[in-house]
Amino acid sequence: MQTKPRVALGIILAVLHIGAMQTLWGAVGSFIPAANRVDMVHDAGRDLLYISSGAEVLRYSLSSNSFVPSYALGGSLYGMDLSPDGNLLAVADQAAPVNGSNQVHVVDLRTGTDKPVFFAVGFGESGTYTVAFCADGSLLITSSYAGSGWAALRRYDPQTGLTKVIAQPRQDTMLTASTVYLEDGRIEIDQNLVENAIRPTAIGKKNWLFVGEAGAGQRGAILYSVIESCRRRGIDPMAYLRDVLSRLPSMTNHQIGHITPANWLKSHQLAGQLAA
Repeated sequence: MQTKPRVALGIILAVLHIGAMQTLWGAVGSFIPAANRVDMVHDAGRDLLYISSGAEVLRYSLSSNSFVPSYALGGSLYGMDLSPDGNLLAVADQAAPVNGSNQVHVVDLRTGTDKPVFFAVGFGESGTYTVAFCADGSLLITSSYAGSGWAALRRYDPQTGLTKVIAQPRQDTMLTASTVYLEDGRIEIDQNLVENAIRPTAIGKKNWLFVGEAGAGQRGAILYSVIESCRRRGIDPMAYLRDVLSRLPSMTNHQIGHITPANWLKSHQLAGQLAA
């Protein structure tokens, strides 16, 4: 039985989706009922999972699969990180600045006491967004911006209590416990490159809000999925579509899996090796 090109494109999308989902099937886990959760950190030494949720840091015991008393810190808690020695939990606070000051919470896990760190806000800056401890115990802090703009990246030294602005990345910049970007100047500190990469799609969301009919929207989604699958593998989308669409009329349903972007690339790489 031959397959029409429009139907085959739908099958290609389904094959791509199934291939991505195969690694997830058979997973076993526990559901943790944490409402309004934002971020979480695993404390291996105490076998606890810390979860920022509203004005509290929930504490979930992995050994008993139950919650233990939480830390009520107040504010609107966001990103968190655990210090290298496992004794401090830093928590960003999205609450609006008070008296011109922003804050992050630093909880001493040995005593359960919170010692907030305050610092003056910059122009347009709102609450703190996320935190990350460095290997030397210092704390990196990013903030949000009231609108769209750049917000300071700060380094806090728990030993001296001093906070210093070290960069100006985009607002809501995510941090990682890894500080490799401080050691290698080639690594970006913010996500500007990613934002630029997705800008065409982000703009297109508004430009293509109205597609005429449901069928057109579905076909557009299929084409987007196929094209982006090509691009992320370094395949020329036009070359791929020209080749696949010319072969589809003579193919059967059982052969569709051979022309997904991943398999198409493998076959062409193999053909190039044989030709060489």
